[in-house]
This record gives sequence, C-alpha cells and structure tokens, in this order.
Amino acid sequence: MLAVLPNNLEANRYGFAVGRRVGGAVRRNKIKRWFREATREFHPQLEQGFDIVVIARGRLANDDVTFEHVRDALRTLCRKAGLMANASQ
Repeated sequence: MLAVLPNNLEANRYGFAVGRRVGGAVRRNKIKRWFREATREFHPQLEQGFDIVVIARGRLANDDVTFEHVRDALRTLCRKAGLMANASQ
C-alpha cells in the first residue's frame, strides 16, 4: 500500500512501515532495506514534493518473495499513484 500527500517542499520524503505479520525482526528489516533500495532507484523518476509512506502487507511474509518482486510492486504503486514523472518509465 502507498500513502501520498503533498509536503510543500522541493523534495520527497519517504517512510516505510512493515508490520509484524510480515515476519520477525530480521525479515521486517530486510523488507525495509529492499524498499529503501528500490526507492533510491526510482527517486530520480518520481515527481517531487510529496510525503510517501510505503506500507508492507502480509504477502511479503512468503520466503519466495525477492527484491525484484518488491521493486516491481513499488514501481506499480508509484505509477498508479501518478508519481512517475515520465509515463514511459
């Protein structure tokens, strides 16, 4: 899930929330690291001036979920929220 609000600044601010249903502390921290890395990758392509909170849900608890799944999910959420500066990305 993605929550977005304008922040009246020139840059985006990001937050990541991963609940206990995703797994233990090690798993939750791994998911947060993946989201931060994916955000670094997409940041130049995103519209600026928003507070963006990524909320991870229980589906990420599966051990077969990889960084690529997380990155693709984040890309899809950003497109749906209209945050991609270049629609062809």
